[in-house]
Amino acid sequence: MSDLTSVLTQILGSKVATEALGAERLAQDYQVQWSLDFGLNPDHRTLGVRRASMYSFYPYLFRSLFPSVSQETVAQLALCARFYASSLFLADKFMDRDLTPDTELILVHNHWVEFSVRMLSRIFHERPAFWEYFEVYKAEYTSALTHERLQSRGRLGQYDPQVARLIHLGKSAMAKFVPAGLAVLADREDLISPLACSHDHLHIANQIFDDLRDWKADYERGCYSPIIQRIIAEAGLTCQEDTVNRPSSAVLSVALHRSGLSVAVLEEALQELNLAQAAVDHLPAEAWKGYIALLSERIRKLKDDLADLSSRLG
Repeated sequence: MSDLTSVLTQILGSKVATEALGAERLAQDYQVQWSLDFGLNPDHRTLGVRRASMYSFYPYLFRSLFPSVSQETVAQLALCARFYASSLFLADKFMDRDLTPDTELILVHNHWVEFSVRMLSRIFHERPAFWEYFEVYKAEYTSALTHERLQSRGRLGQYDPQVARLIHLGKSAMAKFVPAGLAVLADREDLISPLACSHDHLHIANQIFDDLRDWKADYERGCYSPIIQRIIAEAGLTCQEDTVNRPSSAVLSVALHRSGLSVAVLEEALQELNLAQAAVDHLPAEAWKGYIALLSERIRKLKDDLADLSSRLG
């Protein structure tokens, strides 16, 4: 939590960061109590959902744009985002076969979805327009996972940059219900398009960043992400899906770094972040812009480190 506290304070300022951290603590306390009430393992809150904690503060990144939305409603939306993200991360572990979906885990997953949708229904009971956006984002997410399953989960597909972009864009699509919901509540639906555009570019960059950092672990467990497909394609390697006849991760690592591909994909991520910033340049969304800048800084640092590695291997 200390890392999250530091990041939140840097982006949001201490007062708003305290509110966001309060929402995260409330989410954790609620999950522990719910688990205990039903005799389940409260540690399920940590299974695949540590990354979901960032969504407790997601509404606060856009809050300055929608001052008419009450603090209570923002906190409720933060809980919805936290638990819905938790359900998606847990489902992702099921699909990657990192976890077996036993009865207890399925109950936890279903509870997170039910909690989120029930609370969203209360928040937006007089604002049906919200659900139109929600369904669009759900369709984007579903499409991304369908393509990912066909392209990379347990099978080695051909690298297709358009499909890779669709996957990168769609995997975080559901998070867009947060700024869209705030805009609907504030009668500022004119802001949904630029915020969604910025969100898409940021999360494409973030997915590229994650795929690059995780490629070795993904490869070794048979999940062939777009970056792995791209390494194999651009290096001209012959790769069978079975672990006996495919190249070792050491061979792929040399191909990735010696070719400069690792640096090139991070440059593509930085270009996406430039577009994310441009989409909201005209808006007073300082916290969101701070989030873009923070991710840019992290990617730029890794890019510089990998550029040094590529030059040494070259």
